[in-house]
Amino acid sequence: MLPFRTPIPSNLGAIAAGTGGVTLTASGSGADVTLGSTVSGNSFAATAGTSGAIRLNDGAATIVTTSGGGQSYNSPITLLADATLSDTGNGAISLNGQVTGGANSLTLSNGTGAQSLNGVTTSGDLVLATTGTVTLNGGTYSSRSMPITVRPPWGRRPVWSN
Repeated sequence: MLPFRTPIPSNLGAIAAGTGGVTLTASGSGADVTLGSTVSGNSFAATAGTSGAIRLNDGAATIVTTSGGGQSYNSPITLLADATLSDTGNGAISLNGQVTGGANSLTLSNGTGAQSLNGVTTSGDLVLATTGTVTLNGGTYSSRSMPITVRPPWGRRPVWSN
């Protein structure tokens, strides 16, 4: 695990943890976690400070890639560019705060892994690529591709719950 505490340097660059996990935590009122480069590892977790946000700001095809340990975003998320979050080992992806995106698109891709969202507001696309359970918790859901586009791999259908 690579622990980082506030302040997280804005020029950190790409993080590659190999088989380890990556945990980013910002503390303090209004403290943000900003990802401006790609992150990879077995698992990923991010938490912003009180009233802060997790800001995804990298034009890479996939900004966070994990390999089975899943991803957990424990604060509101702001899309500053199109973002893809991927777990190649079917780990769960949990967005535990409202996602806002302006005109930017969000794609979640994790094979048979579960996906949990707490609201997404963007004029871009929202694509949920999984054959696992998709849980839409409270919050507002709106995107350019309403209704939400679900692209399960291998021609299978996802299971929905709320």
